[in-house]
Formats: sequence, C-alpha cells, structure tokens
Amino acid sequence: MRFAVAVCLCCLLALVGRVSHAADDGLYDPAPPADAAFVRAVHAGAGQGAIAPALGPQKPGELSYAQASPYVVVPQGQAELTLGASWRAELEVVAGRFYTAVRTAEGVQVLSDPVHTNLAKTLLVIYNLCGAEGVSLRTADGATTVIDGVAADSSGHRAVNPMTISLGVWVDGTAAGALEDRVLERGAAYSVFVLGSPEEPQLVWVPSSTATR
Repeated sequence: MRFAVAVCLCCLLALVGRVSHAADDGLYDPAPPADAAFVRAVHAGAGQGAIAPALGPQKPGELSYAQASPYVVVPQGQAELTLGASWRAELEVVAGRFYTAVRTAEGVQVLSDPVHTNLAKTLLVIYNLCGAEGVSLRTADGATTVIDGVAADSSGHRAVNPMTISLGVWVDGTAAGALEDRVLERGAAYSVFVLGSPEEPQLVWVPSSTATR
C-alpha cells in the first residue's frame, strides 16, 4: 500500500511539473539559441506600398510606410533579407549582434545596431534616414543635446538614465519636431527614425522589442 501511494505521488508530481512547464512555455518566449543574431525591418520608402519582409527564415509580418518590425532571430552566417518583391540584400550576421534592414525608395540598406549592455539605463538610438547632413536628438527645449550630428544613412546612440522626458529632433541645425512626454524605462531601448526629406522630415518613435518565437 505504501509503495502504491508513493508511486501515485511521484506520478502526480511529474504531472504537476509537466503542467507547470507547459504554463511557463505559454507565459514566456523561449530563450534564443546561442548562435542567434537579431534583425528587424523598417519601411522607409515614402510612396511605396506595404511590404512583407523575410529576414532569413523569419517573416515578421506586413509593414506599411514608417513602421518597424520587432527584431527576429536569424542564425549566424549568410542571411538573405527580402523587403519587397524585388528588394533583396545578402548579409553576414554575427551571433549576439543586432541589425536594422531599411527599405528605402532606392533599395535595401542594413545598419549595425548597438547592443544594450547596461540594463540599469535606457538605450536611445536615432537613425538619419531623411538624407540630411546631420540629425540630433535633444531635449525638446533644445537646451541639452543627447545624441549629436548623426550623418545621413547612419545611426547614433546613447545610454541615459530612466526618466520621463520631452525630446526633440534637430535636422541640419533646425528644430524638426518634438517627441513629448516619453517614459524611458530602465533596461529598455527606443529608436527614433527620421524619415522623409531634410525639408519635410517625419519622426517615428519605436520601442525596440525582440521576438524569439
């Protein structure tokens, strides 16, 4: 009798463990594999229709102009990036690195992104995709420069303290618009994409995220 009770108890504990593990699988995304790189797509082609990007083996979903996908897992090595029917690029991706593949009106451009290592701070990244000579991220009143002089077709970044702050973008030294009352969370990363043209820039604020499913 004691043996039967012990067997039943072991079976019950095993069942509870399996149910608990299944519940965890439903609550949390799986950890990425050790050889994972991370790639996202951005639709920066003004006047172009929606695109359905394929990033290596991943298809993160359709994007309209001025939208960005989450980062998706791409195995390290040679990856094919497709951002529209005839817009493709080959990229050698490295494990642990992050990349942004940008669809412009002219083609596909791939930028290497910073890795957020100080999770006590907030990572801000600004992308100059409007063709200006330089874009800067400042406080909305212009008094404090956060990221200065980012050249065309490139990005700049800085880790800052988490806070609630009003930010603004300057294009070639001229105020281009405000990103007011932004809550910068500890450990999070945010991207500011400056699209359009130097004369008519468009600002897009994107909280960065990673999908591992």
